[in-house]
Order: sequence, then C-alpha cells, then structure tokens
Amino acid sequence: YIMKKKLQTIGVFVVIIILGLTTLNYGTNEKNRGMFIYSSTVSAQGVSTVIDKMHENGVGHIYLLVKGTNGIMIDSTLLADFITAAHNKSMEVHAWYGISQDAVFLAANPDAVIYHSPQPGMHNNQPYPMTGDANSRLNFLYPGYKEYVLSKMTYLLTNFNLDGIHLDNIRYHHLVYSFDQYHITRANGTGCNTARLLQLFIDNYAHYSGAGWIQGYVTGDVDIVKWVEMRKNVLVEFISAIKTLVQQLKPGAELSASFTPELNNDAMVHYSQDYTLCSPYLDRVMPQTWFQTYGGSTSWIKTVTENVIDLVTPNCKVTA
Repeated sequence: YIMKKKLQTIGVFVVIIILGLTTLNYGTNEKNRGMFIYSSTVSAQGVSTVIDKMHENGVGHIYLLVKGTNGIMIDSTLLADFITAAHNKSMEVHAWYGISQDAVFLAANPDAVIYHSPQPGMHNNQPYPMTGDANSRLNFLYPGYKEYVLSKMTYLLTNFNLDGIHLDNIRYHHLVYSFDQYHITRANGTGCNTARLLQLFIDNYAHYSGAGWIQGYVTGDVDIVKWVEMRKNVLVEFISAIKTLVQQLKPGAELSASFTPELNNDAMVHYSQDYTLCSPYLDRVMPQTWFQTYGGSTSWIKTVTENVIDLVTPNCKVTA
C-alpha cells in the first residue's frame, strides 16, 4: 500500500513491466496481472486458446479492444463468447474503447474533423480543418459525437456481461488542435479573448505553437489559461457523461481510462488530461508508463505512479 491507496500493476503486452515493479508492494496475487489485447488477435488465435494462455499466466483483468481508430465495433458473437470463456475462469473482461479517433463517424460527418490553429506561410491566417488526417482525430465538441459514443456504450453495457469500460485516447493531441468554431465559442463564453489567441499564432507561430504557449500558461496569461482550462473541462464533461451512463445501466461496472504519464505543464497544455479533475468520475486511471518509449528506467514507473496517486481522489485506483 502506498499513500493508503492500493497500487496494482498491469503488464501491458509484455511481462517485463510487471517484473520491473518488484520494488513496489503490489502483492503476490497473480490476479493483479492484466493485459490489453486486440480483437483481431482473438479472432486469429481462437477464444479458447487466448483465454487458456492468459489463465495459465495469471492474468485476471483483460482489456479487449472493442472499437479502435477505424471505428468498427467488435463482432458481437466473438465478444459474447470471449466474456463467457473468461468468466468461466474467474477473469474480468473490460471493453477497451478508443475515444478521440473514429474513422466511421468521421466518414459520415466530415465536418467533425479537428481544426488547426492559424499557420502563416502554409495556410490563410485562420484556423483550418485537418482534412485527410490519417489518424482520424475528432472534435470532442462536434454536435452529436458525445451522443454517438454514449450510444455505443449503451450497446455494450446492455448486451454484454462486461466487468467494465476502459477509455483510451481521451485527450487532445497537441496545443495547436481544436481551434474550431465550437471550441472557440465555448472559450469565448468563459471570457477568453480567442481573437487575441489566434493573432498570437499569426504574429509568431514558431513561438506560440510550442514553448510560448506553454510559457503563457505557466506565467498566468489569462487567455491561454482560460483556453487550457476550457479544454480540460471538455474532457471532464465527456468522462462524467460516460460515468453517469455506466451507473445507470450497470452499477458496479468499472470505468477506467488511460492517461499520459507526463505530469508537467507541457502535458497539461498539449493533452489537457487533468488527473485531479477527472478522477472523481473514474474508478481506475492508468498512467501509460511505457518506460522505454519515454527513455526512463523501470524506477521511473514507480515515480510516475506515486505522483499520480497524490493527484487522484480516494475513490480512484491507480494502475501502471
């Protein structure tokens, strides 16, 4: 136990993540082990093969991808069979659902694409749509998108005996994104001078598309702070709406989310994921402590996890 909050470790894809945390007292119960897995892997390997292999290796929590960036939902029979097989071996199944990318929704609603800040020299001095974006990133405030996500969650929670919902990629991807009419209108309503913010990019894009914007947030530039806070609250509202739905349709099911492990001001400005603001609506939060990706040692995982524990509310478990 650390800071009176249970610390569990979930090995994502590779066991070395678990082994690297032996300095933490996460317990000897192998059911603490978890794994994220693609539905395509289950289709290729077979439900029984996958479940048996996980069970042999002490996996107790399975996060099965039910909707990725392509927007296509998992086959219903595959999901039902997988849940039944897992439950027969006392293993939990959580629906792993990607939020900010959905090629199906974007194809039906091309205007839902995110907007880039003004970028003189490449485009007119106005925000412009990121059309043709291979990553299919979506505008969180686009009318109907939240309701679309909630309808998918309703389908999952009412038709399958899931143990939880896991939200992935519920973040902004860069500070220069989200300058669409809906975010600008929302920011204007908070007293933010968005015309001034757009002019900052026009006057000095190289500076304000990075260090300048972050510096403005740190030093308390009123408009930049209001903009960042607005984006943070958009994510809180999104998560809160999903939490309310889970409580209505399947009380007791766990709502979890993956968050960036970066806890500095740079991350807050770029991603707008605020552990403290979001944790009241989450049963579990998972800092994505990919130590090799971030150039750290396994001890970095411990440091990040302990720092996150200090940020979240008591109701929210922290899993690396």
